Amino acid sequence: MNSYDTIVVGGGIAGLLTALRLARAGQAVALLEADQLGAGATVANHGMLHSGALYASRHPHVVANCRQAQPAFTTLLADAELPTQPAVYVVHRADDFRAHLDQYGIAHQPGTTHDLAADTSDGTAYRLVQVEERVFSSRRIVTILAGQALAAGVAVCTGVTVQQISHESGKVTGVALSTGERLTGRTVVVAAGIGTAALLRACGSRDSDLLKSRLDMMIHLPATTIHQGLIFTELHRPILMPARDGGTLTSYFGGTQPDITGRRAYAVDLDKATALLEQTRRACAHGVVDPTGAVAYVAGKTDYIGTAHAEHGRINPGFHVIHHEDTDGIHGLHTVITGKMTLAFHASKTAADAILGTDLPLAITPAPASRVPQGLVAIEPWAPASHR
Repeated sequence: MNSYDTIVVGGGIAGLLTALRLARAGQAVALLEADQLGAGATVANHGMLHSGALYASRHPHVVANCRQAQPAFTTLLADAELPTQPAVYVVHRADDFRAHLDQYGIAHQPGTTHDLAADTSDGTAYRLVQVEERVFSSRRIVTILAGQALAAGVAVCTGVTVQQISHESGKVTGVALSTGERLTGRTVVVAAGIGTAALLRACGSRDSDLLKSRLDMMIHLPATTIHQGLIFTELHRPILMPARDGGTLTSYFGGTQPDITGRRAYAVDLDKATALLEQTRRACAHGVVDPTGAVAYVAGKTDYIGTAHAEHGRINPGFHVIHHEDTDGIHGLHTVITGKMTLAFHASKTAADAILGTDLPLAITPAPASRVPQGLVAIEPWAPASHR
């Protein structure tokens, strides 16, 4: 087929959820992904399903959405959840932190952990607050969604690069591929992460300047096992989460994240990786962190900064859906910016509601799934080359 009701560009969690919702509603849907499904930031992240605790003080506009997302993930993606103990937040001003949690109804209690260092090198006094954060395998999420989308009739095409979104007389007509082929469609949904701005710029959208992509770095520690998340709420301190294979993922919270443009390979900053590894080692109890086999990698994050919630004109963890008929006069073009994996259900619902003219439930009921072909879903960046 080369004609569809809707063409979804981008095979991450938000793109797959949007395609699934539209196909379940009876639309003919194609999903186009330049790499494998989930490649890029999707399978590279911590897999943390946020309760909202991390954002209660600085980004409270996302807290209610985080709480609503919990049952939606449970309904469709329970098989992707990892068995972990409640996370421990490491906070300096515990009373203020707990007050924000109470304000938004986020359950908490004093925390304990054997994985944390007994004291800190700078003598700072910290308190531990336990919150029921949940951790998922992002790759397993993508695999589940791929099986559901295929079963719903979505035409999933990987290794396909969209060169341009076509529109005439203020209406979307389809997409042009790098192969020279054209697909027609009445609606196009862009959910392409760091590739989104370039696609919007090519079709003359003013919103392209309101998308900011930045580079985040993470380290996978295969020989380090923790049983609960350790989350420092101070900037430039680590966040540690259990990984799917028993290892640990660590990254900075709010660390320096350079702005980036376009889709290409970005190098790891060796000095920054060394500093993160040392911060992680010092934050944990003696012997917890084993750097053997550590793999550092980078992945892009994209935020929409055209709202009052954007911090410093660069960061906005909330989701946003751009309806380009309102902003650019292009009917049938929508852009999905998830902000956080946790908000993918909200972002996809908002896009699908606008296209279908309806009010869909946030949760999606699982159906018998199709087999997902080997190689369709990207593997984690730290996986051995033999698994690729």
